[in-house]
Amino acid sequence: MNRDSNWIAIIPARQGSKRLPNKNLLKLGDLSLIEIAVKKAIQSKAFSKVLISSDSSEIINKACKLGAEAVGGLRKKELSGDHIKTIDVVKDLLRMEELKKVNGFTIVQCTSPFTSINTINEVTNNAKISNTSSISIKRIEHTYLEWLLIKNEKYIKPIMSETSNSNIRSQDATEIFSPSGNAYSVNKSYFLKYDSLIGPESIPFLIENKDELIDIDNKEDYEKALSIFKNKFLKK
Repeated sequence: MNRDSNWIAIIPARQGSKRLPNKNLLKLGDLSLIEIAVKKAIQSKAFSKVLISSDSSEIINKACKLGAEAVGGLRKKELSGDHIKTIDVVKDLLRMEELKKVNGFTIVQCTSPFTSINTINEVTNNAKISNTSSISIKRIEHTYLEWLLIKNEKYIKPIMSETSNSNIRSQDATEIFSPSGNAYSVNKSYFLKYDSLIGPESIPFLIENKDELIDIDNKEDYEKALSIFKNKFLKK
């Protein structure tokens, strides 16, 4: 993919994690999760800069040794808590003088270590061409919109209108998808207009490969990722 002089990659990597401490420094083979994310972003050749946003000097040092940049240095303390949203971090970056001419950005997540370079490129290209946003998504298997229920006080009811048919066959039902978390790519103007990584016109990129969809959030996720890495990568 041709490098865009005004499109950047952003890799958010906070130090704190209640469920899995220092998860962004955990390793698969010789590389930590932060190093894997940086290498893939650079290898995609889609970005003028690969930025690391972190409140950890160790994470920043590892990322920068591989070619990432820490514009503004350590993340501000007020942007480092559990309650902070990714879009708040992105907004803060985009306000910096060095990034004022940026056309757009792609967020690459450390916790999805099997994200393919193709996914990064496809999501980025979708956002560039459309001037909107594009996100990777996954299919919610064995569940359909017409089957969903919500609790209303002590009763449950279909999430769709009361006239919808909850007995509809799966072949005729509406599939459900959710963000996979692997990559988000957004045109800067679109992002600022809708204050969202998605907005009303986001283009989906469906990931079918189950290994690629691994998202490391706790010890069990990490152990599963280690198993996949050993079985599929070390045996090559």
